[in-house]
Amino acid sequence: MDFIYKHVGENVRSARRKAHVTQAKLAEALNLSTSHFSGMERGYKKFTIAHIVAIARYLDIPVSTLLVGLTNEGSDIEMRDNKMLNFPAKQAAQDFCNLVHNCSQEEIEAILEVCSIFVGQMSKLDF
Repeated sequence: MDFIYKHVGENVRSARRKAHVTQAKLAEALNLSTSHFSGMERGYKKFTIAHIVAIARYLDIPVSTLLVGLTNEGSDIEMRDNKMLNFPAKQAAQDFCNLVHNCSQEEIEAILEVCSIFVGQMSKLDF
């Protein structure tokens, strides 16, 4: 799981730099200290769904850019490990993120809970 936080942190850093936004400015927008936000970008502190959505809105980018490293045009942004998701998984993640982009934190949490239940049940089905 720590790999996921590091991956998201790298994507946040890349998107933030691309938008020419400082860590201090984004940390202030999230009501976090700069050192805490720096730790999040480096993968030492954890992002919440609310953080990821707030960052995406602040930078005016899709949530998928932060989660799977895709730009608005759908091309990969620079990452240290492009092997995290295969293409179908990246596409599914981007599709999901695009669906929930304008949802509230409570709505996203409910959707994730339903998805989690559904995925758990899929292992019992024959596909």
